[in-house]
Amino acid sequence: MKTFGELVPDDVYKVAEIPLSAVRLLRIDDCWDGPLSGIAEWEGRRLRFEMTDRSKLGDEDENSHRQYWLIALSPDQFREEERWHELFCTHVWTGYDYTGRPAFRAPESEHAKFYGPYAARAVPDYSSNEVVGWFER
Repeated sequence: MKTFGELVPDDVYKVAEIPLSAVRLLRIDDCWDGPLSGIAEWEGRRLRFEMTDRSKLGDEDENSHRQYWLIALSPDQFREEERWHELFCTHVWTGYDYTGRPAFRAPESEHAKFYGPYAARAVPDYSSNEVVGWFER
């Protein structure tokens, strides 16, 4: 088993490559000219995805493909991710949710109800979580 904390971008060969056609993005949690992280579904499992090498941001051209780790979450970690996502959709917008949720944008006056608590939260540590594979998009 390879964990998220032990892998570096060049380690993609150490875990299985998963075809993009087998991965369904359910939501994006962070982006910069495209997804950086979020939740995806693969073989019926909901997994965290994280870009393998954020140091390349800004150096990419329009033909670049990004690689992402697929990271297993514990039930508690997944519930916590879902809790924050629900708050985001309630107080900000649903634009990065691809589960069929109705389109919604909260008034700007609501945004602090998400961003304040989110900034104060303990940042999740996925370093000991299993990386089940990687995909490219």
